[in-house]
Amino acid sequence: MLKAIISLRKAILSFLPRRKYPLLGKLFKNIFIFFSPSKVNVNGFEIFTYPREAPDFTSGEYEKKETEIFKKTVESNWVVLDGGANWGVHTITLSKLAKEVWAFEPSKKNFSLLEKNIEYNKCKNIKAINKALSEKTGIAMLEVSESAGSYKIGNKGKLEKIETVRGDELNQNFDFIKLDIEGHELEALRGMENLLKEKPVLVVEYNPSILESPADFLDFLTGLGYRFFDIKADRNTTAKRLLEDYIDTHTNLLCK
Repeated sequence: MLKAIISLRKAILSFLPRRKYPLLGKLFKNIFIFFSPSKVNVNGFEIFTYPREAPDFTSGEYEKKETEIFKKTVESNWVVLDGGANWGVHTITLSKLAKEVWAFEPSKKNFSLLEKNIEYNKCKNIKAINKALSEKTGIAMLEVSESAGSYKIGNKGKLEKIETVRGDELNQNFDFIKLDIEGHELEALRGMENLLKEKPVLVVEYNPSILESPADFLDFLTGLGYRFFDIKADRNTTAKRLLEDYIDTHTNLLCK
């Protein structure tokens, strides 16, 4: 059903050049967003999502390469930390592989949907926490954008007050850590430096266009003894090569 809706939307919009009919094109786009389903099948289970985000799941898979890494890496007795849980696709996937998942999502709107998806999928081993991982425990502001998957800590535009927490204050060791927090990865890593001395496996987004300093981010992980596998390129890599390969694009890194 969702694929049919998307195909029809593309067909109609292709006959409406946006420069010539911008308002009409926007109207049709919003009509299809309104009628998109709020529940989708992804990675072998169902989740609730926002109608605007539903087109991201037309294939029935979400970040296939990352999901394969999770399945190959995470062991059944592991405790996992998921930073940037959003509405729970990776969180629920990880919960089916690990002993326990601690899921952090600072946005109240996303957190409400995360809790709904956890309950709907009967995931008893997920501890959902409505906070952001950061370098300091306290209060921060979250920039709320049109896409619920792109909220980030900052001070521009529409803002939401959120709580932050240092990973080192959780009094819990983790075997596997996933971070996708829109450019705030280095701050979160600095806040869990003691945890990282135990060398948990990491899957971390590397997006130099929104990182304050890509070099500092890579140097921090290298200094802790981590080596990098570029998930997008499917190869081992180095900090030097990552700085050369990615400027306006991004990847996720498996760090061991």
